[in-house]
Amino acid sequence: MDGLNSIVPRGSRAWLAVALAACAAAVGITFTSSQNLLQVGPFDSELVLLTDVRPGPFGSWSTAEVDGARLILQLPPSEGLAGDRLHVVGTVESGIAPVGGRPHQVIDVDSLETRAGPTSPYRRIGNWMRSRVVSAFADGDESMALLAGFLVGDVSGVSPATQDAMKLAGLSHFVAVSGSNVAMYLGLVALVAVPLGVGVRRRAVVGLFSLPIFVVATRFEPSVIRASVMAGIVLVSRILDIGLEFWQVLSLAIFGLLVFDPWLIRSIGFQLSAAATAGVVIGARWPGIRTWVGRAAAVTVGAQLAVAPILLVHFGSLPLLSPLSNLVAAPLVSGATLAAVPGVLGSQLSMSLAASIAGIVIQIALTAAVWPQIGWLGLFAVFAGAWIGRWLWRRSPEYVAVVAAALALLLLVHTGGQPVPGSVVVLDVGQGDAILISGGEGQFALVDGGPDEVVLLDRLREFGISELDLVVVTHGDADHVSGLSGLFGRIPVGQIWEMTEPHRTP
Repeated sequence: MDGLNSIVPRGSRAWLAVALAACAAAVGITFTSSQNLLQVGPFDSELVLLTDVRPGPFGSWSTAEVDGARLILQLPPSEGLAGDRLHVVGTVESGIAPVGGRPHQVIDVDSLETRAGPTSPYRRIGNWMRSRVVSAFADGDESMALLAGFLVGDVSGVSPATQDAMKLAGLSHFVAVSGSNVAMYLGLVALVAVPLGVGVRRRAVVGLFSLPIFVVATRFEPSVIRASVMAGIVLVSRILDIGLEFWQVLSLAIFGLLVFDPWLIRSIGFQLSAAATAGVVIGARWPGIRTWVGRAAAVTVGAQLAVAPILLVHFGSLPLLSPLSNLVAAPLVSGATLAAVPGVLGSQLSMSLAASIAGIVIQIALTAAVWPQIGWLGLFAVFAGAWIGRWLWRRSPEYVAVVAAALALLLLVHTGGQPVPGSVVVLDVGQGDAILISGGEGQFALVDGGPDEVVLLDRLREFGISELDLVVVTHGDADHVSGLSGLFGRIPVGQIWEMTEPHRTP
């Protein structure tokens, strides 16, 4: 019982903070049951972009807010940064599209005019910081592009297939930017402030005023907002010499954020960030663990168990190997992120080192992505197995080791139900074609790859295909070959037969 006192909130103030956060969450759910909407029809107004303009399937798009209504702007191919002020003429469509858990109306933009860039110094400095990081890694390979994801959450240079592999491996949170990035950023700010001779409180003031720059640079990711508010509360408590316990800091941050923006309660990113943070602290404080390896494992398992119900509710499955892949990848991501900072400042040696480490993280994701995803029943089985294993370990450690080895062997030979020899399977890839042919004895041929590399890889995983003996390209239309761009380098391919005129394609 004494050990659990280090985990649960201590004191009436801590419980009050937790209760306030819970009440704010309940009010947020109630408040967000309705949403301000614009009238469908012509639109002519000035607005400020909330997100950068990014490429879409039919042009470009961004988000904005007018009169309390959130909007998705379908733009002609263009560029723009969060904070830019535009004059937009277009049409408000009748459809509603969710972004970040919040309903958005769609505006088909006919014309736009940029009136001014960001006026806030925080916006300007944050935009400069983000563009500096992105441009530093823009001309490299995918490993270099992943470093921009580690630093500021930009994954525009990472292929959709690799992003999907990181999600299936449970590693996608590393490019969402989190509390560790905020701590790293504040550490760098503190290092810059040390030569100025400022004291602890003055450094806290410097850190407090520098936090919004990082929030802007990472484009207001829910995890960064949560971590920055928590860091801000800690810095204010240092300035005022007030002692706060972790649960008070987390609960006050959740309370303040939901009062400011109740829609955050419906953001999956915010839910995962808050739950993972609580899980990390519970794991770190778990009694009876004395080694650093055990503590690292407890932190990883605590975070994974905390987010598991949220992942199952929203996505219906979670990666079986996520705790293991996170345990291996977490120190590598931290090392790559630290090495990438001098790389941004011009150190080629640091940049090469960081890219090499990021490449290892990609390989971990690709390896773990092919392992099974589990649902509610699988999660229950994991809990039950852990409880039974703990009970048996006290009586016969050797027996537990044999059972664990047998389960690992079963997972290793997991095939996902391959097609019977001689069968032809037309894969569901949407518009276009992708046909899988089983030749028996583990030999498979694929005819075309559909339009989407992520969808193609998902379909091949469903059939347990880890190697292709032959890929046939019938012609070069995008709905037949675009999906193949994510195949090579991830699944071994024996031969490629191509029956097309000479052409360029990814």
